Amino acid sequence: MPLVLRVSRALLVGQAVILATLLPMVGLLAGMAVWIATDDETGIGGAGRAALAASLAILAAFLVGCSWLVVAGMRALRRMRVEFHEDRLEATLVRWRGPFPRLPASVVVLPWRKLAALERRDEIFRTWGVPGVHEAWTLVAADGTRFPLGQRRTGFESLPFEAIAAALAARGVAIVEGAPVERGGFWGAMFRRETPMARPASPTTVRRGRRILQVLAQISAVIGLLAVVLQMCAA
Repeated sequence: MPLVLRVSRALLVGQAVILATLLPMVGLLAGMAVWIATDDETGIGGAGRAALAASLAILAAFLVGCSWLVVAGMRALRRMRVEFHEDRLEATLVRWRGPFPRLPASVVVLPWRKLAALERRDEIFRTWGVPGVHEAWTLVAADGTRFPLGQRRTGFESLPFEAIAAALAARGVAIVEGAPVERGGFWGAMFRRETPMARPASPTTVRRGRRILQVLAQISAVIGLLAVVLQMCAA
């Protein structure tokens, strides 16, 4: 039987918890929007009531989009895997360079003699000029072809990369550390193929990007906690 490595169940459970938090918030906001728009006894003037109802509806629609992204991510994570056969490596991969994955998945089959290395490097994305660092892992074939394996950022890992690296190293595949690079805009990255990088990234940019991602993760945790408290209060 081939060795099969895939995403941890803990990450899938975490994504399910996020979805379970978002969906009740969608229902709550949508219900409030309808109530405010239709109930004349809210004590709010006509124009103000319409504006408030529209704002709540827009926020509910935004959370619907966020829920869709979580569902797409869960589907992608369930499909991704790396299989170690006697004569080849098979990887079921989903392109995941931007904020959400691009389905469907693709299957990469590489005989061991054609697999040169597994590369890890920091990739810097910029959103409105603010840098953020993702740790990218890529399979590199002997002819130089690159197959993006997945990415890791604060609180997220699309595959168990250390276990994959250990299994590849045991078969004589080189594990290399690539120089940090800048990949440009965060949102546009998902639509581009793997191409040579425009310019190398400075160590200062990498450190700043990591700090920003840590702060954003902390803010997200606080927002999630507040959402749970608000739902409990509403109940």
